[in-house]
Amino acid sequence: MSPTTRRWLALCALSLPVVALSVDMNGVVVLLPTIGHDLGVTPAVAGAIVTAASLAFAAPLLLIGRVADRVGARPVLLVGVVGFAVASATCAVADTFAVMMLGRSLQGVASACCFTTSLAAIDALFEGEGSQPLAVGIWGALGGIGGACGPLVASVLADAWSWRAFFGVNVILLSVAFVMLLWLVPRLPADPTRAVPVVTLVMLMFGIGSGCAAIQHVAAGGWLNAYTIGGLVVGAGFLLLVWLRVRGREPLIPDRVTRLVAFRLGTATATLS
Repeated sequence: MSPTTRRWLALCALSLPVVALSVDMNGVVVLLPTIGHDLGVTPAVAGAIVTAASLAFAAPLLLIGRVADRVGARPVLLVGVVGFAVASATCAVADTFAVMMLGRSLQGVASACCFTTSLAAIDALFEGEGSQPLAVGIWGALGGIGGACGPLVASVLADAWSWRAFFGVNVILLSVAFVMLLWLVPRLPADPTRAVPVVTLVMLMFGIGSGCAAIQHVAAGGWLNAYTIGGLVVGAGFLLLVWLRVRGREPLIPDRVTRLVAFRLGTATATLS
């Protein structure tokens, strides 16, 4: 197999977890009434199924990224894919709301491992290649397509079998991705000397988590609700503390990364999605 063919096949493997993430995050919304009914909770309470995964995904992104810098993107990526598959299987067999929430939270953290490292892997595999922006664009486009198709996929599977089949498909997709990644993605560069500012990153997690939780609560309580306002204030406070801590020090994301076209394309695609 030529190096070029291997790189593009690796891109397909790296995109599969992102597609699974996009389908899962967007598709589960249409299943909430059925899941809530089967697990014995109201539709309002069932909405926490979405919130749990969203918060568990968003909050630790930078911490996971910094750990991946130290140990290498490949092991974190593989752990994320396995964790995502196990968490999806947990959701598929959940017989109580507590087990479902556990599975969804694990899905969020594991998918964050996949998301942060897949883009880093693409950057390393296509480094120096004129096709690097195209590779990042394909990665982002596939994730966007997965998000758009999520509700349709969820509806079809729930009508044909059960809402449990929706989570079961993830297990199959991620198992294929794991085998392909083991075969196609080599060991990627790591920097064991790179510091992990744990306090700063934990504060950042609380800031992002509080802000996201407040925004998630808007649908139920509105923007002027005390919980919403409190969450936004707490989130902004933590983010301000993070900014004060990193000001004049080494940035959390190095300048050499933020200047990369691949990084800008990837983050812009994810934000717009």
